[in-house]
Amino acid sequence: MAWLRRHNAGAVPGRPVPTFPLAPDQMRWLGLLLVAAQLPLAGTVPGWAAAFGVALVGVRFVLLRRERLRSSGPTVMASPLLLLAAAIATGVALRLHYGYFAGRDPCVAFLYVLLGIKFLEARSSRDGALLVCLSGFLVVALFLYNQSLFAAFASLPAVLLIAAALLQLTRPASRVEPLREWRPVLARSARMR
Repeated sequence: MAWLRRHNAGAVPGRPVPTFPLAPDQMRWLGLLLVAAQLPLAGTVPGWAAAFGVALVGVRFVLLRRERLRSSGPTVMASPLLLLAAAIATGVALRLHYGYFAGRDPCVAFLYVLLGIKFLEARSSRDGALLVCLSGFLVVALFLYNQSLFAAFASLPAVLLIAAALLQLTRPASRVEPLREWRPVLARSARMR
């Protein structure tokens, strides 16, 4: 709680909390979280939706790698109109696939793809926090289909990565731990109470 008070010390009631741009390592942690949240549900959503959702996350990883290799120039971002078109096309395709849109299956499939779309346009810490929340919803959605012990074990990596991504989002960009140093980060996440 003391950290939260220090973190929000500059916050003024009635004004939005300041956000900061996401560092590439924070984006990598978020991408890993999204894949861990998507994989357990890959068999329950239509194959095209699963492939499209994971492919969108993969596209952002490719863009991050390209930025790192180029190391100069502006960040390449997907067009907002293209992302809107992808969301609308996904909604229409799900409506055609299921015959309805307001139900468990099409809504979970839409959230599955929506995570990838949001990841492509994420720029700020607020976007990162929203991705963590949406990932949490997707992890819980797994239990709408299966409440077995296997489902609990399948969701465990995503739960650990939710905590790890939150830890990385609270750090300044210069102190974010790279993805290759995942062991201490996940150990800290597992010890969180």
